[in-house]
Amino acid sequence: MKTDHLFDERLSRYFCIVGILFVLNAIRMQNTLVADQWGSSEISTNDDNWSNKNYKIDVEKENGKMMGHAFDDVDGNWSYPIIHVLHTRFMQQQSDLVELAKARLVLFRTFCLGSIVHQTIWEETNIKATSDSSSPPILWLIKTDPNLDPHILKELLDMVRPYPFIYVIATNTNYGIGSETGGWRDGKEGREVLSSSIYTGNVMWLKQAYHAREKHAVAETRLDADDGLHIQFFSTIQQDISARLVISQDQQIHHPRLKWRYWCVENHLAWTPSPPFATTNATSYGMVLPWHQPYECITPGITVALSAGERQDSVPRFMHHKLFKQIMMFKNHTGCGSKSNSCLKMINQDPLVGAIRSRTPTSAGMKNVARKEEDVQQMAKKSYFV
Repeated sequence: MKTDHLFDERLSRYFCIVGILFVLNAIRMQNTLVADQWGSSEISTNDDNWSNKNYKIDVEKENGKMMGHAFDDVDGNWSYPIIHVLHTRFMQQQSDLVELAKARLVLFRTFCLGSIVHQTIWEETNIKATSDSSSPPILWLIKTDPNLDPHILKELLDMVRPYPFIYVIATNTNYGIGSETGGWRDGKEGREVLSSSIYTGNVMWLKQAYHAREKHAVAETRLDADDGLHIQFFSTIQQDISARLVISQDQQIHHPRLKWRYWCVENHLAWTPSPPFATTNATSYGMVLPWHQPYECITPGITVALSAGERQDSVPRFMHHKLFKQIMMFKNHTGCGSKSNSCLKMINQDPLVGAIRSRTPTSAGMKNVARKEEDVQQMAKKSYFV
């Protein structure tokens, strides 16, 4: 018991250090992005700027003309060994909530965007996040309401436009992670995306990935617009995909190739702004709490991958909070091809802390938002340290 206590204490200290570094790094990445990429695109809350009715958005009309009738217009082939699609939803079915959208843009810029464009996978593959010369390791689909306020849309487009692997798409239809049917492998996601208005991104990559979806391993990851992932996340996931889903016949002697696999983040940080009961001397940076959830999948970073040729409907689908129990505990679904129960893997090292979640009144839900002092005490009881 004493050993367990010492381990908990050491890990608690580690979490505290990582938490501070995670937040400081998010701030650093935000400042870097603003200084180097966005210039004057920083969000303005000036009423005159936001209420200019004569303002018109310069959308990517060329891309718009390609949508809906050019699925076969493909120049070249998909060259990256994996097709990895990242799914993010922004203000879907909430186009008229402008003030809410302003707040969510700040969270997106601070926690979400920087964590993806600074992934180590870019450096490891010698591909720049701002380059459109070769197939990227990530295709990021950001879906938003087709009637999103034009000023909000412009701010969003200005943030992501330097990155050709990021696509802002006008649609309220979702596939991929979760209980909904369909995804990239069966073509439902690709057809929906390529039939919608796409404001940013290299559309040719989408077409290539759509046509290559049967020949390559396909991975799909979920990330909410107010959360972030550790910068080693995609590197860790794709190394595991290469080792277990993209392997030759000779390599299968020791580790049989899996048909599919899920990944979930086991440890994460939860950030909340300074609660209303805080004293006037409280920090303006809010507070960070570490969370250890070894038996439940959280939404940021939840990933599913299929080996080449494997059918989409062969993968069991559950809501994220039911996924671990159904796959690992009940063992009702071992059809991934593993002799042991390796159909779901919890990410708990490299990185140890896989994600950061922002918990604010602007979140989709109010879960874990500290509205009174008792809320903080309750969250602390549920965290790793107890």
